[in-house]
Amino acid sequence: MKGLYCRNAALFVLLVFGLVLVFGGVSMAATITVDPTTDAAAISSVINAATDGDTIVFNDGDYYLDGVISVQKSGLTLQSQTRGGAKLYRDSDCVFRIEVDCAITIDGFYLESVDGNAEEGIWHEGDAPSGPVTITNNVFVGFYQYAIDALFGTASQVLTITGNTFRNCYEGPYLGIEGWTVNISDNEFEDCAYGIEIGSFTPCGSENVKITGNTITASAGSGCSYGIYLEDAGGGATVEISGNTIEGDYEHGIFFSTIGDDGTNRSTTLVEKNRVSVTGTGLHFGELFANAPGDLTVRYNTIETNADDNEVSGIYIDAFNNADSTVSFRDNNIIGDTDAASWGFATMATVLIDAQGNWWGDASGPYDDKALPGTPDYSNPEGRGKKVTSYIDYANWRTTAWEEEDDASDSSSGCNTGIPNLMFLLLLAPMGLLLRKFR
Repeated sequence: MKGLYCRNAALFVLLVFGLVLVFGGVSMAATITVDPTTDAAAISSVINAATDGDTIVFNDGDYYLDGVISVQKSGLTLQSQTRGGAKLYRDSDCVFRIEVDCAITIDGFYLESVDGNAEEGIWHEGDAPSGPVTITNNVFVGFYQYAIDALFGTASQVLTITGNTFRNCYEGPYLGIEGWTVNISDNEFEDCAYGIEIGSFTPCGSENVKITGNTITASAGSGCSYGIYLEDAGGGATVEISGNTIEGDYEHGIFFSTIGDDGTNRSTTLVEKNRVSVTGTGLHFGELFANAPGDLTVRYNTIETNADDNEVSGIYIDAFNNADSTVSFRDNNIIGDTDAASWGFATMATVLIDAQGNWWGDASGPYDDKALPGTPDYSNPEGRGKKVTSYIDYANWRTTAWEEEDDASDSSSGCNTGIPNLMFLLLLAPMGLLLRKFR
């Protein structure tokens, strides 16, 4: 009986150990520490002696770096001991230089350009890393060029920039993302001339870009340029810009230089549930679908324009060229001082823009003192809402503002119990049989 008990106990321990292996994982990765007394060259040596999967922990304190921290190994995590506790200061060049092809995670640092003399916080030399690149929970202060600079060649990888704060940098992230999946979410930008810039897509690529939940602000008199800037969201890309707040002294809140200028593949662009209140134009779309067709949907946004300037608009479109493309602006709140000279919606295109079903700041609809080309012969000179140019189809306007609770598109909640993995089942079955045998 005693032997049977011991066997059962041993098998039970083995089963528990197996479960830990399956669900907890066993890692041979090392954790290596550095401290503020270590100079940049020595830190670089420690990093580059590490192996894939290792974590380099920077103990809390002030690091006054005398050189660049160079990362030449892929698959590492560089991490502050506590969030914001490792403070890295640099008075020239950059703080971290990540060599080409390096997958990396950089987590929790405070990085500052001393007297604004350092160009970049993180410079990733790009190309085609074999794994994801993650930059999270960092603070970037005062970099006169780019807080994050990365130009990636064609590769199917994931770039995540989330939970960071950018203050008084000329640009936050400046990215080239050919073929990548990109998530830029839940960051804060304060007085950065360019909050987020994505400057390079593949002409016939398959980029998947989400810019969501960011707060981008510019104080009065800062004269910042763009909250979010995209060079060409075309050539097969899928782009979602949603849930962002952009406020203050920006020339443009969200600016698309072009959509569908490069390549031939169809693109999809969604601009949804953003709040944009800037001194300049809220949403600026340059040339739409000059070469490649696509679909642009702009919905559930609040765009406020108060400028006394007739070159400023809540929404502005330069050109719309492709008959095989769709452009839709629905259920947006296009608001602001209706006595101001700025427009609610303006376009230079001579193709009718679908802007039905929006709220223009008043139940009487937008102000329009002329016939609308391409639609039944009507105008709305009695409208007390924001004014519109020709070629804006504003029919069926909302008589009340769109509110979050009006949107019934949220998916239903549910419970996913998951499926036990194969290793667990293979381990559990013989253990159960053995336990039964020795009962």
